[in-house]
Amino acid sequence: MNEQKKMADKAVLDAVAVDRLLLPIMVAFIPRSGTTLLMSHLARDKRCLFDRTYPFEKHVLSYLAKISDTLERDDQEQQEPAITVTDLFSKKLDTVYLRSPRGKSDITISRDAVFKALWSTASRTSIEKIPEARYHAEKCPIWVPFFVRKNIPSLTLALFRDPRDTYLSQIAYNKKNPAANFGLKNATDMTRAWQLSAQFNSLFESTMEVEHEDSVLLLKYEEICQDTDNLLRLLESRIGWKAMEPLDTSPHAVHSTSSLAESKERWKHEEISKRALFYLQILNFDALQKLGYEPVVSRDEAKSIEINFSELTQNSVAVEEGAIERIADQGKIRIRSNHSSCRISFAVDVKKHPRTMEVWLCVKGGTGTQCRLSWRKKGEEFTPERSHIAPFRTCDHYHVVRFRTCENANWQQDFSELCIDGIFGDDQSEFQTHTEIKWVKLVPAPMT
Repeated sequence: MNEQKKMADKAVLDAVAVDRLLLPIMVAFIPRSGTTLLMSHLARDKRCLFDRTYPFEKHVLSYLAKISDTLERDDQEQQEPAITVTDLFSKKLDTVYLRSPRGKSDITISRDAVFKALWSTASRTSIEKIPEARYHAEKCPIWVPFFVRKNIPSLTLALFRDPRDTYLSQIAYNKKNPAANFGLKNATDMTRAWQLSAQFNSLFESTMEVEHEDSVLLLKYEEICQDTDNLLRLLESRIGWKAMEPLDTSPHAVHSTSSLAESKERWKHEEISKRALFYLQILNFDALQKLGYEPVVSRDEAKSIEINFSELTQNSVAVEEGAIERIADQGKIRIRSNHSSCRISFAVDVKKHPRTMEVWLCVKGGTGTQCRLSWRKKGEEFTPERSHIAPFRTCDHYHVVRFRTCENANWQQDFSELCIDGIFGDDQSEFQTHTEIKWVKLVPAPMT
């Protein structure tokens, strides 16, 4: 680490100490990627506060972030009855959004200011109780680090594991603990591979955007297993964290489905569905390559399912009620608009694409609560019958929106043009919204 970097890190730590704030260490992950092992190591510094009871999933920071984030939402369709807010005996806050009124308001609520105040209170009261406390560690949903890092100094540990091994680990853990499921009860090998790949792409694309920033550390499970000391040195040089106590291995005994040595490249020596292996490789091809994992499908095969906006001609892309900017070196486009009727349509050379089961959109920003995908053949119009709606949430990071087109009776395999709308603008706002689309992938039908 050079001297300039050391000075920058020290400045962050000094600022946190002056404000008497705990420095959040946020572990961004997908299930079965090694978070239990990583949290066990973080627990070795007594100054790092979190619930040290397995499986280390007390989401204090995430809960405070969610409360703050809901304050400026306007999601009428997702509100629950007011009784869930006013009922003294109801603690439900999963999908309750507190709308700020349109127009003039006597009360002004800033989600950022609320979060800073909440975290300041949590930090100060914790430090009063435990004066030596310096950090708080937590497993976090992907969106939390992007919300937190705008408001307070923090460190994000983006943890990756070969998705093929993650898939096998999920299957093995479900057999060991049938109640787990990881959100996919009775899932097929195909649907589980799709879900895992969508999560993996969301974490990967979000991390790649900020990987060079000082507040982010990209970690690989395989490297932690092979060289734990390097991880500990990274944490010490970056934020002053120290391994004061020996590693407690009891959580690993409960949580693991193989030894650490056997957990690496287990897809090479354990039985895995051919269909799952195909999807895990073709849908995650770029991520596998950039992270140093070995893909066994060709680049041409992987690229055959992706629509690259930087390669589309001017005549094959159209935007209504908005403006488009191509960012060629990153292969993405940015759409600016303040109209809810804004939409983008683009031609697809269906001859180059296999039969499609789902359409995936990698997007950041936007507005609204749902996103619509429409399709048509040459000479047809876009109609409500030939469309599919997916839930949407405005995010500060890239995430994958899945259009399950194969569930629509009007889905046409030989479409020639796609259209996306519902997320690009807000007629009520005088300011332009910015929505970035990184890529669109056409999930192919299973191999025969």
